[in-house]
Amino acid sequence: MTKRIGVVLTLVIGGLALFSSAFAQQPSQGRVLRDGTVIWRSDSAVVATTVMAGVTLDVTAQSDRWYEVIIPEVLGGRGDRGLIARTQVQLLRGLPDPPMRTLRGDAPAVRPGTPARSPAAPQSLPRRSTASVSMRAGLPRVFLSVNGAYQMTPNTFAESVTYLENAETARFDTAYTVDRGLGLSLAGGGMISRRIGIGVAVSRFSRATPSTLSGAVPHPFFFNQLRQVTGRIAGLQREELALHAQVRAAVYVGSRFEVAAFAGPSLFRVKQGIVTAFTYTDDYPYDDASFQSAQVVEAKKSKLGFNVGGDAAFFFTRHVGIGFTAMFAESTLDLPVTASRSAQTKAGGLTTSGGVRLRF
Repeated sequence: MTKRIGVVLTLVIGGLALFSSAFAQQPSQGRVLRDGTVIWRSDSAVVATTVMAGVTLDVTAQSDRWYEVIIPEVLGGRGDRGLIARTQVQLLRGLPDPPMRTLRGDAPAVRPGTPARSPAAPQSLPRRSTASVSMRAGLPRVFLSVNGAYQMTPNTFAESVTYLENAETARFDTAYTVDRGLGLSLAGGGMISRRIGIGVAVSRFSRATPSTLSGAVPHPFFFNQLRQVTGRIAGLQREELALHAQVRAAVYVGSRFEVAAFAGPSLFRVKQGIVTAFTYTDDYPYDDASFQSAQVVEAKKSKLGFNVGGDAAFFFTRHVGIGFTAMFAESTLDLPVTASRSAQTKAGGLTTSGGVRLRF
């Protein structure tokens, strides 16, 4: 009986020893209490990164002021350790307490036999604005976007031309339609503070612009007997290339959502096919005329305008996400057709776009 009791006691003691050893090997962990909590470098008063509320960190040591933690890989850590204020972390229950250790800024431990001294004043950390901390801690300094775009605003414009023919005044009117269509936009820039940034965007649209021509040409034999000519002209092209400079204000909703508003000047470069003249056919007795063809030139003009809009993005990881942009940009240009002629048209309009978002 005594022998059996000894065996049981041996097993119990061995089990307790194994449990104690396993428990001791479990890392201590703590949960972050506030968004934007700073993790400092362990060797100097420099921000390593920031962390959001609810994130669980492995805690490797503690002192009166600090917890020493392992910086997660998603925040740029590669096994590096940093310091986080004790007031910002709650240790998880059921896990062993982290060992006590003298960490940066703590008063040195007093050795036995050494005269006691008053505790050293805690090393003060440099005061930093929230914007400075956040920028150094990994909020985006550089942003890029690649978007497919859709110009939602159609543009129409017209031109009237008069000229002399058969000793009378002839006239023709041309109406142009710039339909809605697909395009491409690229944007990028940098943040100069937590919420303010500057950037540039480039957008390009190209599409066919069908037009209609209606003219009145004099009769070769009789005065005041104009003959009407109408025709439809295909093959005219429109291209808009715009460079948008933008001041950007951003708001971060957690670590994954970003909302921004922007505004600034825009430089538009427009190329447009314009009808300069037309030919027609008529047969004796020349009472009627029929449209035959049009003579076309490519008119070009650059002019400043403005842009204003907003962007909303969702990030799957720290650096990659998707987003949606709505922008209104506009300018009015006088396209030079000949030395004495110009055609007025608007460039830009309301554009929506969506695509990939990158931030670093």
